Amino acid sequence: MVGIRFSRGVEVALAVLLVCAVLISLPGCLEKTVLVPRVEGMSIAEARKVLREAGLTVEGGGDVAAAGDFFVSYTEPPVGNEIKEGSPVRLVMAVEVPDLIGSVEPEAIEILGSLGLETVVERAYDEVAAHGTVVSLEPGVGTECTLDTRVRMTVSKGSAFIACPVCLGKGWVYEYSNCDDDSFKWCRDNVQVSCKNCNGTGKVPRDDAEQ
Repeated sequence: MVGIRFSRGVEVALAVLLVCAVLISLPGCLEKTVLVPRVEGMSIAEARKVLREAGLTVEGGGDVAAAGDFFVSYTEPPVGNEIKEGSPVRLVMAVEVPDLIGSVEPEAIEILGSLGLETVVERAYDEVAAHGTVVSLEPGVGTECTLDTRVRMTVSKGSAFIACPVCLGKGWVYEYSNCDDDSFKWCRDNVQVSCKNCNGTGKVPRDDAEQ
C-alpha cells in the first residue's frame, strides 16, 4: 500500500479546512453578534433608527409614545449586551410628571391620562389653594415615570374653617355692661368682647360646624 505524504504547509491548510467544515456544520456558530447601543433619553423615532441601523429589531414603545413627550428610559436587554444580529430589543418609555400644581382637577386628570399615567386622587383641606385645585403630586413634578405609573394627586377641599355663625367672622360679640340693678336691667352702654364660640378667631372648624 502506497502512503501519501504531505508537506507541512499542506497539512496546515487541510487542518484549517477541516475546522471550517466543522464550524459550518454547527448551527449558529458563525452568526453575527452586535452590542445593544445606548438609546436612553432618545425619542422613540430616534431610538428605532439607531437600533435598526445596528441590525436589531424593535419592540415596545406603544402608540402613546408617538405624542413626542416620551423618551426611552431603558432597554431590554440593557445597553452594552452582546446579542445576535436581528434580535429584538424592547424599548421601555418614560415621561416626566408635568407641573400641574394649581390646575383644576378634571384638567389635571386628563393631562396625566394622555401621558399614559394613572391618577389616584386624594383630597385635603388647604388654607391657600382654592377648592378643586391641585395641591401636590407624588411622584413630584419633573420625576421620570414609565408608562402606567400611578400618580397620587392631592386636590384642595378649600379652607378647613368657616366664619363663626355667632359672631359672623368678626371674632367679637356685644356684651351689655354697667346695667342697673332694677328689674328692667337697663344698660347704658355695651362693649365688644371676644366670642367664646370661636375664641376670638372669627372661625370655627368646618367639620364641627357641619355635624
